[in-house]
Amino acid sequence: MVAFRVATFNVAFSRTYSGELEAAIDRGTDKQVSAVRRIVERYSPDVLLLNEVDYSPNSLLKDKLMRLLSGSKKPPFRYVFFEPVNTGIPSGFDLDRDGIVGGEASDAWGFGSYPGQYGMMLLSRYPINIERSRTFRRFLWKDLPKAQLPTLGDGCDYYTPEELELFPLSSKSHWDVCVEVDGIPISFLCSHPTPPVFDGAERRNFHRNQDEINFWRYYLDGSSALVDDSGHKGGIENEHFVVLGDLNASPYEGEASKTSIQALLSHSKIQMTELPKRLGWNPISNAAYHTASWGLGVDYVLPCKRLSPVKQEVVWPDRHSETLFNDCLIASDHRMVYADLVVM
Repeated sequence: MVAFRVATFNVAFSRTYSGELEAAIDRGTDKQVSAVRRIVERYSPDVLLLNEVDYSPNSLLKDKLMRLLSGSKKPPFRYVFFEPVNTGIPSGFDLDRDGIVGGEASDAWGFGSYPGQYGMMLLSRYPINIERSRTFRRFLWKDLPKAQLPTLGDGCDYYTPEELELFPLSSKSHWDVCVEVDGIPISFLCSHPTPPVFDGAERRNFHRNQDEINFWRYYLDGSSALVDDSGHKGGIENEHFVVLGDLNASPYEGEASKTSIQALLSHSKIQMTELPKRLGWNPISNAAYHTASWGLGVDYVLPCKRLSPVKQEVVWPDRHSETLFNDCLIASDHRMVYADLVVM
């Protein structure tokens, strides 16, 4: 029997300027970074997705985060998947229709003030098979089956044909990272869809969030319409998988499309007995499933039916666990979500 722990954690490590995160790690006195380190060490996941880590091609940042978060309970993180994202990449268009081309972060292909802001990183204690891993950063929104593109009040498309010819679906990226857990290839399906708010009557962010989530359903169904950044067509190839990330959508409440997230949760290949919850909370209350301090459950660890969850939790302690409680408050506006999985 192979058992391992998987976690997703929106650590809110993004900084105002590129390079600030690495500087904060180097100082060793940043309270937020230290709080995240203590939480990760306490729960010691074997595979960990970090959302909102500013992408950098500088390999030193990868190495520093691997050392920082390895902890002492298990062998260190030796493998990392850290690739470019669409945030902060100038589009050359006035996407927010404020009359200024490229004047704001909202004119980038993914909201961001500089390339790589709000990126992602997957850390693993098990080997990552790069050759079998896939990214879909450049996959066009218009090419998604049944794409929910935003429209104006008169029914016309919000985005021009010229914009749609270049507009990527992913606000950050969609990754299929192949991790070999004791020789078993497992796809970790990682993403961080845009929040479904901060837009206008056209609901452009709402629709993009909806389709970023819908992407995974088509991927699990093996859609030939999906083409990765290497030109390879088709959906998932591994029998084992876990959907991971801050999806910015709740099946019960909030502004996101309930239809999309509910359809993903109920997909025939996903093991959905119950979502992770905060220990000690009445499961009748939606608050038991909240993963963000602003009152929604948006962070997910969703295993396939070939992986059985034996334990899962939203790390949200009460005030009786004073140190951990304070660390969670300092670390992020999201809480870590983890699941202990067994290969069936």
